[in-house]
Amino acid sequence: MPRSPRPVARSLPSFAALAVLLAAGCSGDDVIGTSATASSSSSGSSGDTTTTTTGGTTTTTSASGSDSDTATGTTTTTTGETTSPVTTTDGTTTTTTGETTTTTTTGDTTTTTTTTGDTTTDGTTTDDTTTTTTTGDMTTTTTGGDLFDAGYVGMSLTDSVVAFDLMTENVLADVSVLPGGDYPYDVTIRPDGSEVWIVGAVGDGVVVIDTATDTVSQTIDLKGVGEYAVDVAFNTAGDVAYVSSRDSEVLVVIDANAYTVSDTIDLPGTMDGGKMTVDPCSDLVYMVNWYDKDILRIDVGAKKIDTASIGKSLWDLRVTADGETLYVTDRGTDQVLIVDAATLTVTDTVAVGDDPWGIELAENDSQIVVACEDDSTIHIINAGDLSTIVKTLPMGASPRDVDVLGVHAYVPSGDVLGNDGIYKLLLDGDEAVFIDLGKNYNSNAIAVKPQPVKCVP
Repeated sequence: MPRSPRPVARSLPSFAALAVLLAAGCSGDDVIGTSATASSSSSGSSGDTTTTTTGGTTTTTSASGSDSDTATGTTTTTTGETTSPVTTTDGTTTTTTGETTTTTTTGDTTTTTTTTGDTTTDGTTTDDTTTTTTTGDMTTTTTGGDLFDAGYVGMSLTDSVVAFDLMTENVLADVSVLPGGDYPYDVTIRPDGSEVWIVGAVGDGVVVIDTATDTVSQTIDLKGVGEYAVDVAFNTAGDVAYVSSRDSEVLVVIDANAYTVSDTIDLPGTMDGGKMTVDPCSDLVYMVNWYDKDILRIDVGAKKIDTASIGKSLWDLRVTADGETLYVTDRGTDQVLIVDAATLTVTDTVAVGDDPWGIELAENDSQIVVACEDDSTIHIINAGDLSTIVKTLPMGASPRDVDVLGVHAYVPSGDVLGNDGIYKLLLDGDEAVFIDLGKNYNSNAIAVKPQPVKCVP
């Protein structure tokens, strides 16, 4: 795809408004990718073994080696690859890839990725990947599929979505989402990472971007069906999408493979569709009544809705990977409500900044990250003891959304003085980078990882 000129990535000064300092010894470095042409050296060995048995063929390939780049100081080592395709009597072909470990070291950052037991059956792959990143004394481990490599930002002034590379922070594409995506209110990456779905609140539609080409591949018109669309989410399988409609007061159900509306579910009384989250274990949809006091639990298959009045002006929410706990922002009380998902009752509250909008969970549900628009703060809540770190964003930022990948939170700046962009914040540290997108776009919505996350009972 065509590449735009690299944006300016500016290191910000230390945040002055940290409410809680990190424990001594925890450190981290933001590493900005650079393009360089340099000589490299490599060494390695490989061997192949093929064994034919009754009913199928087993092929084993063992490989090991290392590459080093003298210019960037990066060393990559890969060991142990195994592939075993087996065809059964019913014609099903299963390919199993054994353990592969890749270790990359750049400066003081070491990333180790171990893939164990990837299984492909007739084109469908189930993976089990563990990625460990160590920077200085800090180690983060992520278990699941492959890490996503691009982020997508919704721009309200240009009615476009900007794609950027998460490693180099280069702008990859600026994609118009008009007419259906007029005023892009939410951006969500499909669970398999193949597409980005955008809902347009003014455009009354869904726009689908193919992540392989960063071009619009599908549009879905919601006029007369789900008007003023404010959120889009997927079931765990990724074959059904849900769109929350404020003005039509419905949950729109979309066949995500056919790109057609398959059903609508009326919301109770005069409730307006607000932000949503999907339980990855049960596919129950949790929704807030738009800027009101109610939370809804929707069983889409049974068309059964349970409701509870728990707050004042609820806005956004996330559910834990086990489906047991909800975290809900309340803009009317400047709090995060902790809610038992089974009973829809509030079990605790945490005070945050002025006007909390977006919310996201860090890896393993260990932290809750909240974007507060009116005082330009990001609150990072420890899920265990509910202690809070506060980061104040500079330049008059108006953060309305947040997403988290690994040890970083990504926050769209809103309409700031000068060019708009994204703040990349180290969760457990006092460092940040502002990714300048090069134009005054009013960045409002962001996605850097597929949703929903995998169920962890």
